[in-house]
Amino acid sequence: MNNKGFHLAVSAVSKAKNHSVVAKSAYNSGSKLVDEQSGVVHDYTSKAKDKILNLVDSDGTKYTQVVEKNVVHTALLTPTIAGDLAVTREGFWNDIERIETRKNAQLGTEIDVMFPDGITADQRIVLAERYAQTLSDRYNVLVDVAIHRPHSHEKHVGEVEVVELTSRNFHAHILLSSREIVADVEG
Repeated sequence: MNNKGFHLAVSAVSKAKNHSVVAKSAYNSGSKLVDEQSGVVHDYTSKAKDKILNLVDSDGTKYTQVVEKNVVHTALLTPTIAGDLAVTREGFWNDIERIETRKNAQLGTEIDVMFPDGITADQRIVLAERYAQTLSDRYNVLVDVAIHRPHSHEKHVGEVEVVELTSRNFHAHILLSSREIVADVEG
């Protein structure tokens, strides 16, 4: 992810690459999800909380800075044909993991897109959800949407920990299920 210009990436979430769609959804949504097949708990709830950084400037002066939570909005969207179908993030993605048994199965597709500068938080939500609903209706799939604010990156440079704060890369993770949602005999 960069902090200027435009960014779009599309990638498969695949068992062949040892991916877990449960882990991917937990990361994107800043939530805690349990992978029922492996028993692994994927806990990214810290991404949904503000973080306080203890920093030191180049003169050695110590100060703190609050970095707002990374995940600012999430939504699960189902196709219009599904009516009022109720799903949970953990239940749905575990169902996909259970259904896709081939060792090279594709579990989902993730679209990672950066928002243009100059749009408001509400406009980002509307834009992401409209696009996700269009994809959901076109392909009859569940779409898991998460909007992230710019990241803070912490890294060690020699003996010093450096924090890079960016302000221009608001982006969305749009995760599409690998399976269609279709009507059963009861509609």
